[in-house]
Amino acid sequence: MKIIDTKRSILYFLIGFSIGSLLYVSKSVATEPYICNSTYALCTSATCFPLLGEPKKVICRCIMKAGYSMGYKPCQNPQKGVAGHTLIVSRFYPLSKQNKYTLLCKKGYAWADCLDKPCYANVEKKGQALCTCDVKHNKPFGFFVENCEKTKCTSGIYSAILSQQAEEIEKLLYSQRLIPKLNPQFCPNNNQGQ
Repeated sequence: MKIIDTKRSILYFLIGFSIGSLLYVSKSVATEPYICNSTYALCTSATCFPLLGEPKKVICRCIMKAGYSMGYKPCQNPQKGVAGHTLIVSRFYPLSKQNKYTLLCKKGYAWADCLDKPCYANVEKKGQALCTCDVKHNKPFGFFVENCEKTKCTSGIYSAILSQQAEEIEKLLYSQRLIPKLNPQFCPNNNQGQ
């Protein structure tokens, strides 16, 4: 598994830390999701890399999007941060045409929890956000894929979401008429989530 070099790791961690302090004065998390309409980082199925010296954190390469999204913390507009980096928050939006299937993975495998996490716009790659996410192992998880490659559960760390959260968010977005009704397809013979 690729490890980001030391200088970049320190830079990403410091930026992530300063983003966290700037954006999250309060640590309270709502039990009901917030619907937001702004620029956010979409980390659904993003590839993540270890953060040197921080075994419980990873850096995930997410996509910057504008429009409706949901999370469990209040809406945040983009802000200017350290060294002129644009700071944004990772939020959730459901399936796209490219991600047709839901792949379930069982408890014990590593995945990245990026929901409501701090991110900054990657100045080296337009449209990409780099997010500091938490590594989890404790619950079954799922993510959206174009093809059902079940080895994806074990072949690296990807940004994923708990299926209960995804379901709740999709229902709320649909009830507000912000997305069409979704009929997510589960990967055939997918018993990884059990």
